[in-house]
Amino acid sequence: MSIIYFLIFLICILMLLILVLFGKKDLPTIAFGSVISACSIWNFSIYLGWDSDYSLFAARTAYFAGAIIPLGLLFFILSYPVKKINFSILKIIALLFIPFVFLLLSPTSFIVKEVALNRQTTYNLGLYFFFAYFLIYIFIVLGLTIRGMFTYHGFNKLKLQYFFYGLLFSVSGIIITNLILPILGTNQYNRIGPLFIIFFLAFTTYAIIRHQLMDISVVINRTAAYLITTILFSSIYLSCAFVYT
Repeated sequence: MSIIYFLIFLICILMLLILVLFGKKDLPTIAFGSVISACSIWNFSIYLGWDSDYSLFAARTAYFAGAIIPLGLLFFILSYPVKKINFSILKIIALLFIPFVFLLLSPTSFIVKEVALNRQTTYNLGLYFFFAYFLIYIFIVLGLTIRGMFTYHGFNKLKLQYFFYGLLFSVSGIIITNLILPILGTNQYNRIGPLFIIFFLAFTTYAIIRHQLMDISVVINRTAAYLITTILFSSIYLSCAFVYT
């Protein structure tokens, strides 16, 4: 299982390098980069939570990173492929306020009270609020993406389609394993959550390589493209092997 976490982390780092080296220095790129960064931190936190002595710290860090993901996705879809709102100071504060509260409270006992030696986690009332926040923001992102797929044509439509499918498959699994099941009283399946990131990374990578997602023309050479693809397929294969064993 550790190798799968490592491969997911490696893909995130490679994608961040692509964004930094070849992406425009604009809001969509920054927002998307924040999502990839948060995914890598969340993935690493899940690993630490199950394979280290820092379970409580890791569990709280996972929700810290998790609070960034829907916010980054929302800023991305509000500004890509075209800006959908004027980002005034008041609007930015309104969008940032709830996520900022979770960022401040996640290192405390607000969401995670304690983690036992057997990794059984005791949650607080904050988990319900976090679940509502995550679900609302993700539904808004998916709704705006669906509307965009009916609005735009050509490459812009294709880019949004791959973004939508990758996001839908990923969050559907993550919401079940890392939010719904903990609310129902078990966290033993939350270590599977990072595996669903692979869907998002796979669809996104394909959109970057084939359809110039975020206008990153494939300055990425074939070697880099093959490297990312190989790591992705290795992650998928190992994930399937882990699930069925």
